[in-house]
Amino acid sequence: MQDKQRQQRKAKRAESKKKKRANASRPGVGGPVTVGSESASKGRTWPTGECYVSEGWDEPGARIDAVFSRSRPDGATVLAVFELDRSGPGLLGARARGGLRREHVASECAAVSERSGQAMIGCAPGLVAALVDDARGHGAGEVAASALELLEGVPRIELPVPFGPAAAPEAAPEGDGWFGGLRKRLLG
Repeated sequence: MQDKQRQQRKAKRAESKKKKRANASRPGVGGPVTVGSESASKGRTWPTGECYVSEGWDEPGARIDAVFSRSRPDGATVLAVFELDRSGPGLLGARARGGLRREHVASECAAVSERSGQAMIGCAPGLVAALVDDARGHGAGEVAASALELLEGVPRIELPVPFGPAAAPEAAPEGDGWFGGLRKRLLG
């Protein structure tokens, strides 16, 4: 009789635990929890949030990604992801997402970093805006208008590296250096 009662209590506890787990909020399960149906275009007037760019963005001819976000004080966030090729053709693509929370910006950066194989580093919003403007001036691929709208009103910064491929190293003219001097002295 005791075994039967023990099994019933055990089954009741297991059922109780199952109900608690089903009702528990677990981060990351089922994807991001949206904050309403805010579209990315509604966020263009919100304050700028966290921004990221691929490491090595300042190398000539770099192929990079940039993430730009805007957030309301209550945590609602919209973001735009830009793919740039600074050696040409410029802006390869852009997309925007709305209805997110601030913590989803970092997870989006992780996904972009994993896809591209480059680490993402924090940066100023003006850097992302300047990189996108510079790339758009040299050509643009498939671009979501709502992504570009998010950059409105952001003061641009001056880029230290011009657009274009990396310059090829100059070959040293013959006769330079100690070996060239030796050759001149021996062979005339």
